[in-house]
Amino acid sequence: MLLVALCAIIGTAVGAIEAAPRQQQDSNLRSEEIIANQATGRVYILVVKDAIVVGTLGIPTEPGSLSPEIVEIGSKRTAVLLGAVAWRAIDSGRQIASLARELPSLRPQSAAGETPHLQQETTEGVAADIEIVGIDVFERLRTIAAQLHAPIHLPDAQPVLKIVLADYVEDYGPEVWTLDYKLRQEELRADYLQTQIERPRYQQLWPPDKGQSHSTLEISYPGVQSNPSLLESMRNDPRLQRIAGAGPGIADVQQAILAGDTRKVLPADAIAFMRAAVSALAGNGSDCYAIAAIGEHTGFTWIVRPKGPAEEKTERPSGAPTLGRP
Repeated sequence: MLLVALCAIIGTAVGAIEAAPRQQQDSNLRSEEIIANQATGRVYILVVKDAIVVGTLGIPTEPGSLSPEIVEIGSKRTAVLLGAVAWRAIDSGRQIASLARELPSLRPQSAAGETPHLQQETTEGVAADIEIVGIDVFERLRTIAAQLHAPIHLPDAQPVLKIVLADYVEDYGPEVWTLDYKLRQEELRADYLQTQIERPRYQQLWPPDKGQSHSTLEISYPGVQSNPSLLESMRNDPRLQRIAGAGPGIADVQQAILAGDTRKVLPADAIAFMRAAVSALAGNGSDCYAIAAIGEHTGFTWIVRPKGPAEEKTERPSGAPTLGRP
């Protein structure tokens, strides 16, 4: 697991610290090292006839990195979590947050398809039901950030958490969004920083703008990785060039992706392609991938389940990097 060592001062409010005498502060403060499990890799999404197919592939960026986590959060909506997905205190073993487990309860219980989507746009152009998910996660992250007071080092453009949302909306159709949560810190005094989470940045990836490709979507975390994209691999990687014969219709899916329009691809063919492609990229015997589908009429279905909850792994790899060090 990629573990992030962070120093959290817990049990005392900032105002009380500033007001208390120094000796009282030293006796009352208790420090705990907090670790965050990070999910890194790629998310592949095919929007096809009457379905959305989502595949994830874990690509380690550091020793012990976790795979992206697919979460069902409604009958016709799924989320993929990337970045800091689970937090716990090292010494006490106290679990601070498990976003994959908490996410379904951080939103209204109504399914995505029950929300009159086009009639509920916000002034910023973000669909109201998407914004509800975004703000609920934002509020949860704020409670975590309040416990982090040591320096945290992240590249300027890298969010601490990225969520990919895919769903079917009644009278609207398929849509895919990304929600990015960035972190900022302010030094209140020497060796004590206030950590804050910025409101999410929303980006709609599907439907694409007029004139853009209607082909596969690919999202990476962190940032652009050195591994070739799915499209590049289809053109140059023998592993993907060989999968055309792995099942009926796979060659048709490959041609549709290369042509830039997957909207007429049949769901069964898209699922067969995603299974063959992600499995080939992961390698034989690897369990670092998962696949799910959302049918317009059938809802969420697991195709390849992940092996198990990533956050339950607790051993810290030797030399694991931290956000607290560059």
